Amino acid sequence: MDLKIQEMIDYTNWERGLWRTWFLGMGKAPLEVSTGGERLKTVADLIQHIYAAEIRYIQRLKGEPLTPYSRIPKDSAEELFNFGDESRLVLQEYVDGALDWSKQYQLNIVNFQVRTSLRKLIIHILMHEVRHWAQVALLLRSAGFHDLGAHDFLDSDAIT
Repeated sequence: MDLKIQEMIDYTNWERGLWRTWFLGMGKAPLEVSTGGERLKTVADLIQHIYAAEIRYIQRLKGEPLTPYSRIPKDSAEELFNFGDESRLVLQEYVDGALDWSKQYQLNIVNFQVRTSLRKLIIHILMHEVRHWAQVALLLRSAGFHDLGAHDFLDSDAIT
């Protein structure tokens, strides 16, 4: 038996919903929590990165221009999560239309070249998101925010 890509999409959709509800109820302060990083300086930047990576990987596969980070709003939770809905729709449509999961792609990502199958790339996109949500949780807890909700896969409705 193996974990299906759609099950991982369902899990990340569920987790996004939990985070959306939490952030919308908390105001702007959690988005402004520092990551201590150089490039992604705040939690808002980190969430923006989750969604930017998702849409930009699919744009690379389709040979489309990449959405600039400057066009991805991050001034409010509502804007961020609305863009996340858009990026997820692009991913879901691509996955739904995929015919050859073993097809190899050569992608230029920032300053390096990657050769990967479609299946591996889609799994990477989803794992990338899960890893970054864990970072968000750690940063928020370290900044004094609690009651972040239960985000474990076991708590999700992705698989019954």
